Amino acid sequence: MKQRTQNFRHEAIIRSSISYSTMFFVKKQSLAGILALLLALSAKDATGEKETEAVEETSHGNLRKLWGDECTWFNLDFDDVNKGDYVDYQWVYTGLVLSASGGANNKPRVFDTGTPTNGNCGDEDLGSPNVDCWWSGPGVGAGGAPWQPGRNCDKLGNVIIIQEPGASCPDDNVNGGKIVFDFNPKAEYVQQIGLLDIDYQTTITVDYYEGGVMKQKIIPVPQLGDNSYQLLWIGLPQVEKIVMTAERSAAITSLKYCYNKDRPHQTPEQTTPHPPTTPSPDTCNPVKVDFDKDANGNSIEKGRYVKDEWSQWGLTLKAGGGEGTKPRIFDSSDPGSEDTCGDADLGSPNKKCSGKYGHYGHYGPGIGIGGEPGAPGENCYPLGNLLIVQEPGSPCPDDNKNGGFITFEFKWGQYVDSIGLVDIDYKTTITVAYKSKYGLKYYDINVPELGDNSKQTVDIKQKDVVWLKLNFTRSGGVSFIKFCPKYW
Repeated sequence: MKQRTQNFRHEAIIRSSISYSTMFFVKKQSLAGILALLLALSAKDATGEKETEAVEETSHGNLRKLWGDECTWFNLDFDDVNKGDYVDYQWVYTGLVLSASGGANNKPRVFDTGTPTNGNCGDEDLGSPNVDCWWSGPGVGAGGAPWQPGRNCDKLGNVIIIQEPGASCPDDNVNGGKIVFDFNPKAEYVQQIGLLDIDYQTTITVDYYEGGVMKQKIIPVPQLGDNSYQLLWIGLPQVEKIVMTAERSAAITSLKYCYNKDRPHQTPEQTTPHPPTTPSPDTCNPVKVDFDKDANGNSIEKGRYVKDEWSQWGLTLKAGGGEGTKPRIFDSSDPGSEDTCGDADLGSPNKKCSGKYGHYGHYGPGIGIGGEPGAPGENCYPLGNLLIVQEPGSPCPDDNKNGGFITFEFKWGQYVDSIGLVDIDYKTTITVAYKSKYGLKYYDINVPELGDNSKQTVDIKQKDVVWLKLNFTRSGGVSFIKFCPKYW
C-alpha cells in the first residue's frame, strides 16, 4: 500500500436525503469542496441507486406474479469460497457455470479485497474500502474516494478476476479478458451485477429470451476510475449467458439473479471417477459423431465453425478461451505446420506409420513422438475432421496454444459412451454433469498426457448427462464423441 502522510482531519457524517443513509470520513474541505461532494452524491442517487431500489422492489413483485414461489433469488457474492480458488461449478445447483479467457486459466479466480496485496504481488486498485473512506481500508484509487460516483466505502469481501499470467498470487490481468456466466437451464431473471475498478472500456453482453426468441443486449459499463465500485442494472428475463469483456483490469463483486427453486438445492458432489452406469444393449444404440458429417449426412468442410449441426440428436456445441464461441473443424489429413499455418501435431496418420499398414503406403502428415507406432497413443489411422478451440488471429484452422474449452450440451440428459482425443501433452480434464435424484451433480476425469500427436479414447459411460466440458490447458483436438441420440 502506498505510504500516506497522516494529517489532522475533521470528521463529518453526511446523510443523503435522496437515497439510503451514507456515512463518510471527509478530509478537511472548503465549503465549495463539501458542496461538490453533496452534488456528486445527489447525482449518483438520482441516476443509480434510488432507481435501482425502486425497480428492485417492483420487479420482485412482478416476478412473484409471473413465477410465484418458483423463482428463488440468489445474490452471488463469492464469499463462500476461498481466496485464490479458481471457480467454475461451485454454484451449478442454481444452473450457473463460470469460465474465463484471456488470462492464466480457463476459470475466474477469487480475489480478497480486504488483503489486495502480498508483498510485490496483487493490486491495491481492487482493495475495499477505499483508503479515504471514513473506515479507511486498503483500496487505493481516486475513483473509489467517498466524494466520487464510484465511491467504494463498504467491505466487498471476495470478488472474481481474470488471473494475470505468471503472477504468484491472485492478481487481475493487466490485459483484460472475459468472464462468462453460463446458465443451464436459463436464469428466470437477472437483476444486477457489481463491478470494481473499471477504468477502461468494459462491456456486459447478455444473451436472453423474450417471447421464445433469443436476443442480445450489450451494456457499456461506465468508466468510473481506479478502485471505483458500481452496481450495473441488467433487468432481463430468461438469461442464458452473461459475458463481461474488459480491455484492462477489472473485477466482479456480485451477481443477483433468480432461478427455479423446483430444482433440488443439494450441493453437487464431486467424485473422481464416478462409478459408471452402462445401459443394457437393447435400450441404447449410440451414434458416433466424428465431425465429418452432420446429423443429416451432409459433409462438413474444413474451417467451419459448428454448433447446432447435431441438434436433432440433442447435441449442441460451444467453445471458449479462443476465437469466438463455437469450436472449429480441423482437417487432420491436411494439418499444415507452425511455419506456415496450422499444426502438424494434429495430423493423422503419424508420418512414421508408413509401411505398418499396407493400405497406407505413404507417410501421414502427423508429427509427434506420442503418435508413433508402438507408443501408447499410436496414431496410425486417418481420423478425418477434428474439433478444436480456434487460435485467435490465425488465418487458418489452428488449435489454440493457450488452451480453452469445448462444451457438449445434451438436451434430454443422455447416455455418453466415450470421446476421442488427439495431441494431449498437457493437463486436460473432462467435466461430466449429470442428473440425479438430488439434482445436478458432476465429476472430473483426468485425461492421460500421451504426448504430441497421440490418439486416445476416454471412456465416459455415464447416463443422464446434461453437459460434458473438455478443458484444455494447451493445444488439443476431439476426434469423436459417442452417445445415445435421445433419452431412452
